[in-house]
Amino acid sequence: MVLERGVDLFLSGAKVPPIDILVVGGGITGFGTARFLADVKGVYKGGGSVTLTDTGDLSGKEEELKKLKAFGVSLELGGHLVGTFLKGERFVVSPGVPLYIDEIAKAKERGVRVLGELELAFRFIDSPFLAITGTNGKTTTTALLGDILKNSGIKAAVGGNIGEPLINLVEEGSNVDYIVAEISSFQLEAIEKFRPQIGVLLNISPDHLDRYTGYDEYIEAKMKLFLNQTEDDCAVLNGDDLEVVERSKSLKGKKIFFSREKKVAGGVYLEEKKSGGRKIVSEVGGEKYTYDLDKYFLKGVHNAENIMAAIGASALVGCGGDDVDEAIMNFRPAL
Repeated sequence: MVLERGVDLFLSGAKVPPIDILVVGGGITGFGTARFLADVKGVYKGGGSVTLTDTGDLSGKEEELKKLKAFGVSLELGGHLVGTFLKGERFVVSPGVPLYIDEIAKAKERGVRVLGELELAFRFIDSPFLAITGTNGKTTTTALLGDILKNSGIKAAVGGNIGEPLINLVEEGSNVDYIVAEISSFQLEAIEKFRPQIGVLLNISPDHLDRYTGYDEYIEAKMKLFLNQTEDDCAVLNGDDLEVVERSKSLKGKKIFFSREKKVAGGVYLEEKKSGGRKIVSEVGGEKYTYDLDKYFLKGVHNAENIMAAIGASALVGCGGDDVDEAIMNFRPAL
């Protein structure tokens, strides 16, 4: 059963239950994580505590906090208590919390396992992941890819950095064909085994440099999307982004490129017609499909790339033709 397997992976390396689990950081992700862990404790029948800690008082979230207390979650708000960090045996860190804060750094020094919500959810979800990252365009591409799969008759749940936290999709995620997930660099910092069957990297440009020691560290965080991929997995990559192309040379999975500037064999590319108009051509998987870019609601250079990335990723799971065209034509990004 997936739940028991997830618990075994989460407890791996622990002495014996009960264990004390510390969720660091509130918000929608922290709330979902704490609630899930408190609920799943009964699976290993060991008890132990689940504590949610946040440096803020989370004012305005009284109803959510009340629900957490009902699940047996202890709350420590307005600052981190050293004693709680010292007794915790498993830490799950929300994306907004840097791993370099003193309390977490000291816990890691004493051998505490520190995981992110992405890693935790991955251990409890049996369906394969189609994961999208990049500096720009993640949300649009993730939502569009989800729509394409659903319009093609494929059961998909969409979440991550968009909509529902992945931990809230554990139950649903075991009853769908794929999880389509928007993934940020923050989420990738605290992975161990997370492995998407298909990873999409849209682009890389300087961002969040207040979080990282430099641009290179930010890029390395992004590239962790592919860290655990094998030769059986695939990477969908921007063939016009020099940083992406250079960094992709060491990837283990099959590489599928998309490009606005050139034809890419076996990939997805933009074709300017002499008679006017622009077509997206997909040769992924040996099947050739052509899509009329100019008739879609999504406009602009960046959206052309987002569409190509979504077409490439969906083609790898068998989507193409009219179902894909219809999904793109009807797609409207959230405001």
